[in-house]
Amino acid sequence: GCLVGLTGFSRVLTWLLKEYKYTTFAVLTGFMLGSLNKIWPWRNVTEVMDKESGVVTKLFESKDALDLPSDSFKILSEVNVLPVAYEMRDPLTIVTIVAVIVGFISVFVLERANKSH
Repeated sequence: GCLVGLTGFSRVLTWLLKEYKYTTFAVLTGFMLGSLNKIWPWRNVTEVMDKESGVVTKLFESKDALDLPSDSFKILSEVNVLPVAYEMRDPLTIVTIVAVIVGFISVFVLERANKSH
């Protein structure tokens, strides 16, 4: 089932790119930009709820959430922040920058390999 779905999606996407190149790129770019809010890695916790009692606690510093037992509290709200303002753990900024550079290089290498064929 997965193979059939991927093959079908690939063919539809190929057809869309041939027939409506710029519109398809615009839609795909919109999907990627729209998903950034959901996959953003640096979030500071602002509100938690105790699962047993249902008591909601607002946190003034996200570091306070590190002291809470993770299995007894549920995160209710978070705020997206830049790595500089991230308070939970080490933001791994260097690892992130290296991953972005590797991703860009991979795209350029694949594009160059595609043009040579």
